[in-house]
Amino acid sequence: MLTDVGIVAAFISLGIAAYAGRRNGGSAIFYIMLAIYHMLFCFIFYNETLYTTSDANYYYDFGAFIGEGPLISASLIIEMATVFREALGATFLDEFFIFQIFGLIGIILILKTMGIVGAGFSERQKLIFPIVAFSPALNFFTVAIGKDAPFLMALGLICRGLSRSGKQYPYVITGLAIAFLVRPHIGILYAVSVIATTFFSARVALGARVIVLVSGAICTLFASMFFLSWMGIEEVNSESLAGTIDKFGTANNAAGSAINLEGLIFPARVAAFLFLPFFFDASSVTAIILSIDNLIILCLFIYCVYNIRLLWSVSARLWTVPFGVIMFTIVTIMLTYTCTNSGLAARQKLMVTPILPILYCVANAASNPRRAPVPKGRLQELVPGATERPRHRAPATLSTFSAGADLFRRRKT
Repeated sequence: MLTDVGIVAAFISLGIAAYAGRRNGGSAIFYIMLAIYHMLFCFIFYNETLYTTSDANYYYDFGAFIGEGPLISASLIIEMATVFREALGATFLDEFFIFQIFGLIGIILILKTMGIVGAGFSERQKLIFPIVAFSPALNFFTVAIGKDAPFLMALGLICRGLSRSGKQYPYVITGLAIAFLVRPHIGILYAVSVIATTFFSARVALGARVIVLVSGAICTLFASMFFLSWMGIEEVNSESLAGTIDKFGTANNAAGSAINLEGLIFPARVAAFLFLPFFFDASSVTAIILSIDNLIILCLFIYCVYNIRLLWSVSARLWTVPFGVIMFTIVTIMLTYTCTNSGLAARQKLMVTPILPILYCVANAASNPRRAPVPKGRLQELVPGATERPRHRAPATLSTFSAGADLFRRRKT
């Protein structure tokens, strides 16, 4: 049942959407429609929980079993759900509307980053914005009580902070902190990606790079030690790490369903993790909807791989690119080993796939550097002098002929 708490959360979402529209210098109608569309999935997911058991039921119902220990991962989500229920009197449906605020902020930050790094869009290419904004899977999984909504917000903060040449470090630090609290092992990989991006950037002074590397390595080391201690791993070796991966895989196998990914060779397992379910194996309406999302992911992935040289050419100026490539690679490899079925993969790949439309926008902007002028802080950061008109060079034969004629006249005189 929806009470005053859920209604207030809904109005907060509408306010955030209207504010985001005004900050972007355009109409707020698009973002308000996005907020309404996003909140509709609260009812859809809530209806699903009435017939099937989900993580949302666990987080809401088992607050008394949180036990002792640090408030990270599932313990943090359970504590948040307990506080909302006991302090605010929120019902199960109310908490969907509270958690969807985090997911909405994450989607808006992804769209904002796409607008900053992208430019020179044709009318057809602008469709990428509503396609991403109204993605069924992205909206469905980020409204429930759980880790997905705050984690998407963390990824959006990191991408937003790395989207300009003048880096906005508070966004990055806040995003890394939230990512570590929600999913410690993925948060550590995000931090490694940020550190590697900073260290290998030619635009950062060598001394600053060394400072970032040392301080980042120390923080990451302590975070890793804390995570290993929290997981109960006393000695780090190949057997303990393999046992941890098997532990994640067993838990994920129990929590998911659909196509089993175990036994596949590594390339096939990566492809299944990213792109399944697809139309040829879709046996339900939900699978068909997920297949549409996976088709979009496949197209974006192919486009980014095809334009990898363009992305590399602007990677020194735009840190979102190296971060996105490094993060996508290492997190996908890890999740491929720990995720054992395509049903769970549909949710877990949201940790990496939101970077693809951002890379698409970067590649599109880099491939059209001579289009009409765009707002300052976008394409000019990628390609200096992008608003200049192209200078047409004469054919080589004509240039050779002119040079020969000039030399002949000088000799004659």
